[in-house]
Amino acid sequence: MNSFGITNAPAPARLSVGIVSAGRVGTALGAAFERVGHVVVACSAVSDVSRHRAATRLPDSQILPVDEVAGRCNLLLLAVPDTELSSLVKGLAATGSVAAGTIVVHVSGAHGTAILEPLTEQGAVPLAIHPAMTFTGHDEDIDRLSSACFGITAADEIGY
Repeated sequence: MNSFGITNAPAPARLSVGIVSAGRVGTALGAAFERVGHVVVACSAVSDVSRHRAATRLPDSQILPVDEVAGRCNLLLLAVPDTELSSLVKGLAATGSVAAGTIVVHVSGAHGTAILEPLTEQGAVPLAIHPAMTFTGHDEDIDRLSSACFGITAADEIGY
């Protein structure tokens, strides 16, 4: 602490993050979230490759079913293929897995925030982020995120 009472200590984690699914994009973004002080509490992973990637990149995160991932976080990252996003969102809404106030983020370059409407109607805060880079599955992806450009779409009610 300096003479003004300001400390250089890292700020406590602001968000608990859940990730659906533990693919190249989801785990890279999850690791990046952890680097800046957030905590990835859970992720979903189905294939052996995804389970290994989650265990390697997010070793402190639990691998859980999608509905349990959604119920344990206040930021839910949906990193599934474009063709799977709509059915995932509808399934989460149908099961009531996402609490009101949860920030729900998807990374699909093919969709804006409208695809999240079933969750928004239940009180979720929608956000779409589109990292403009190729994800190779290597750890360099995590480093490259800090200099990547992102397209961001947010709902009007949160200032955009």
